Amino acid sequence: MKERVLKAFEALGWVVLVLLSIIGVAGSVMHLLDSGIRVGDLETVQRTTLKLYGVDFAPHWYDFRKITPVRVAHMAPGLIWMIFAPLQMVRRIRVAMPRFHRWVGRVAVAMTLILIPSGIVFAAFHPFAGAFVELVPILFFTAIYVISVILGVRAARA
Repeated sequence: MKERVLKAFEALGWVVLVLLSIIGVAGSVMHLLDSGIRVGDLETVQRTTLKLYGVDFAPHWYDFRKITPVRVAHMAPGLIWMIFAPLQMVRRIRVAMPRFHRWVGRVAVAMTLILIPSGIVFAAFHPFAGAFVELVPILFFTAIYVISVILGVRAARA
């Protein structure tokens, strides 16, 4: 019984990981495309943006166009991270291809070094909910993220 419950939680974890990765990849791609060819101006994209983010947030999303360098500096490494980091969880890759696993891990950690400062710039200088209201939880979750990366690197080196 206990083993079945653990298997169910593991399966649920994989479903959540895949869904969050798809959302992250899609969001990064949309931001990158909007930074270059302005796909956000397409009627279908605008309707979808309004449905996903709401009337209040959609203009803020388009306001990111004013800070294209920061937007690209966060979304490009974010796209790579969202693809590579989940691969670190795949046991078959870890066991069968340890060199690839290490290489993917190094890339993910390198992307982290870019994602953290660029994400803080978003929260501090381009907040939606107000600098303090937005910055506090972002710094809290960033701390958890940094601790997780440090623990992962320590485990890899051990």
